[in-house]
This record gives sequence, C-alpha cells and structure tokens, in this order.
Amino acid sequence: MTAIFRSTLLIQAVLAVFVTSGSWFLGGQQLGLAVLVSALVAIADLALLALIVRRLFDGERRHRVVISILLGLKFPALIGAVYLMLNVWGLSPLGAILGFSTLVVAVLYASVVYGLQAGKEQE
Repeated sequence: MTAIFRSTLLIQAVLAVFVTSGSWFLGGQQLGLAVLVSALVAIADLALLALIVRRLFDGERRHRVVISILLGLKFPALIGAVYLMLNVWGLSPLGAILGFSTLVVAVLYASVVYGLQAGKEQE
C-alpha cells in the first residue's frame, strides 16, 4: 500500500467521522446512518479498487484476465450497493451523497498534498 493511498484512506475516514457526526447532530439518525453507510461503502470501494489494480499490474500474466474481469464487475457491484442503500433499506439520498463525497474530497486533498510535496522535491 503506497503512502498516498494510506493518507487518502485516513483522510476519508476522518472526514467520514466528522460528516457523519455533523449529519447525525443536524439532520437526525436517518441522515447520519445514510452518511455512515455510504462512507463505508466508498472506503471499501477505494480499497477494493487499489487491491485489484495492484494485482493487475504486479500479478502473474495468466491471472490478468480474471483480475480484469473482477475490475469490470466492481462497478456493477457498487451500483448494486447504492440500489440496496436507497431502494431496499430506504436510506436518505442526501446522506448517500454526503457519504460518498468524503471520497471525492479525500482524493482531491491527498492529490494536492502529494503534488505539492513532489513539486518541492523537484526544486
């Protein structure tokens, strides 16, 4: 696991805690639960993506077809998880948006920090 990936997961986990707490306090249990579940799904999705991509490039050549198929199945699985959250469990769509947005903010923040550090190293 690379340093930028670990920092992205850590940032997302911290954001998830703050956004879940704030949502629970300001919007109630239903909103807070939706934020928590969707943030956990986003964390799991990022971790699974990193694992699959690492195995794709570092693994044996004969396993690349199977790993590529797993990568292709990851997106429908994510859509299925969102469908379950919203339509079966009845979680708040706003909470799902807030929970998944923790991933976007974490990736952007980690990318900016990593880019600034790499820029300083080149100088």
